[in-house]
Amino acid sequence: MKYKNYHLTYCTNVHPAEDWATTFSQLKKHVLPLKERLSPETPFGIGLRLSAKAAAGLLENNGLGEFQKWLKENDLYVFTMNGFPYGAFHATHVKEKVHDPDWSTKERIKYTRDLIHILARLLPAEISSGSISTSPVSYRFTQKNIKNNKETEQKITENFAAVVELLFQLKESTGTEIHLDIEPEPDGMVESSAEAVAFFEYLVQDVGMLLQKKLRVPAEKAHAIILDHLRICYDVCHSALLYEEPSEVMANFEKAGIKIGKIQISSALKIAIPLEQPERKKIQDRLTAFADSVYLHQVVGLLPDGSFERYKDLPAALESLPVTHSTEWRIHFHVPIFAAEYDGICSTRQQIERVFSLPNLKEITSHLEIETYTWDVLPEKNQSSLTESIAHEYRWVLSNL
Repeated sequence: MKYKNYHLTYCTNVHPAEDWATTFSQLKKHVLPLKERLSPETPFGIGLRLSAKAAAGLLENNGLGEFQKWLKENDLYVFTMNGFPYGAFHATHVKEKVHDPDWSTKERIKYTRDLIHILARLLPAEISSGSISTSPVSYRFTQKNIKNNKETEQKITENFAAVVELLFQLKESTGTEIHLDIEPEPDGMVESSAEAVAFFEYLVQDVGMLLQKKLRVPAEKAHAIILDHLRICYDVCHSALLYEEPSEVMANFEKAGIKIGKIQISSALKIAIPLEQPERKKIQDRLTAFADSVYLHQVVGLLPDGSFERYKDLPAALESLPVTHSTEWRIHFHVPIFAAEYDGICSTRQQIERVFSLPNLKEITSHLEIETYTWDVLPEKNQSSLTESIAHEYRWVLSNL
């Protein structure tokens, strides 16, 4: 939906679906009631998540034409897509597999190309650009150490160059602008804003050299093409987990010439760590309910000297809770944004409020996507009707934006 010159949506990765038929069924089931509640008289935007299997299925036969017809009939539109999770994302052991296949593989580039072709067809002519978020290159702890593997690094360079070339040619031939937005993720190869800046420096240099040859353009033009078509997907939860200040992050990106393709509105868990062991035991018991077997829930602890301690997943952190020196923990768990606390456990919702208060937010991006996807793994007492929960998130954003 359009609100104050923003396009606001929620990411449909919350709905379990891995093939196109199931995805379409889920959209019909959930999106239409939300539009009726939130935007009955005006167009309602969809943040479309398609697995690789669903994307390929949509491109078969006349699937895309039928989907376009349904969107038009119901006053719906697609302006952004989530191209991070390639495969299964619900009711299975996702964990670190969410990063597979990474950006050194043919599968990742094929999937991304499919999403580009789909969004190019779906993006309304009156919207200036479309966005597709993607993975932070690879999982940091993978066996494949990209930083020390020249062959793998070369494949990544070639894959990003191929995608930028496709996006550039699409804009040149049709006028449709789509940007691929790299999403810094806890324990991704690109995690912090500083790492994102460093990665874009590499892209401009190495991918730029390939584009100069492929497109026969000077270095300055190649660099501009890259920064137009490769951007950042800024996930507020992920940034909060690293104790980053939104205004500083945005200033650093602007200084480096990096654009924000879209902002994902999301909250992490946050809790102060008491000194007393009985109080720590209470916290341990409360947090155990959030330690599911589906998603990774990295933990970053703030130490008294301002440094951090890290845990790859919540169960490992809970084992260390009795002896940790951290004064605060932040936990990668996309909790609903309308609640500031859960049974004594706080959230990082204030980070969202800081983003909303940025004086130049409208210049940063017009694409906003609510990205709470953990409804089915929340502790039972925190669960409620999915449709009403999503609508509640919209209402909170609309009243605070």
